[in-house]
Amino acid sequence: MPTIERLTKKAVERLLAPDPSGRQTLYWDAEIKGFGVLVSGATTAKPYVVQHKLPGGLTRRLTVGATNVLDLEDKRGPVKLRDALCVGDGATVTVTLTVAA
Repeated sequence: MPTIERLTKKAVERLLAPDPSGRQTLYWDAEIKGFGVLVSGATTAKPYVVQHKLPGGLTRRLTVGATNVLDLEDKRGPVKLRDALCVGDGATVTVTLTVAA
């Protein structure tokens, strides 16, 4: 799956949705492991996602929110997504988002 050096607002805006292939495509952030954007193959949807590997080879993927609603670089907004952290204990996955002051 494609990797983007750093997911920024401009990088996300450049991603075509729907994807020309007609299939969903995940673009991973190279700096934050497990953080990315899922580009729809049929609609204009581009949600932020986090994914974590669980014991036994399974993975858990959670949708954080739509890219047109949440801003990666807005430090004054309610959520600073660049600080997303995904932690799993085998049974659950916890996504911690730093709330800006």
